[in-house]
Amino acid sequence: MLHPHTFEIYEPYDHFREFLLSLPQRFSRGEGECIYKGRNELRVFTVNGTRLVVKSFGRPHFINQLVYGFLPRPAAPASTPISLPPSASAVPRP
Repeated sequence: MLHPHTFEIYEPYDHFREFLLSLPQRFSRGEGECIYKGRNELRVFTVNGTRLVVKSFGRPHFINQLVYGFLPRPAAPASTPISLPPSASAVPRP
């Protein structure tokens, strides 16, 4: 793939850093409870008493990998603001 792997961990969640960086190995070992497996996979993990649902994006077909490799922005950063809790976003609250 042409895009390097980068991780951006928001400061309030820094205590999950070790767990987050180990996710690729955890998925490959089949850890966590699988709650959905299709093109993407959802697994539930409990870390330090906090229940987390983690999504693993499926690997696109070879041709799509080439096409996506030339796009200026991968999909994961675009979905990050959606996955943050409302208090972490810039949405005004009443």
